[in-house]
Parts: sequence; C-alpha cells; structure tokens
Amino acid sequence: MENGWTIISSQFSLEGIGFRFFECVHNRRGVLIARLKIQIFI
Repeated sequence: MENGWTIISSQFSLEGIGFRFFECVHNRRGVLIARLKIQIFI
C-alpha cells in the first residue's frame, strides 16, 4: 500500500510528471513484449 500512496503523492507534487514516467515504463514493457512475440513468430 505504501507504494501506491507514494505514486499518488508524487503525481500531485510533480504535477503529472510521475504519471508520464509510469506511462513511459508501461510503453517500454509493451514494446519489449511485442519484440519477444515477433522473435517467437519469426
């Protein structure tokens, strides 16, 4: 639970920068998964 509260508080204190960072990490993970799938199919 502490982790979730830290993320929320950082979002408010950094005015959305924390959320953008989270989005960036999520997108990177999606790209890695896509690459792995491509490697498996090819």
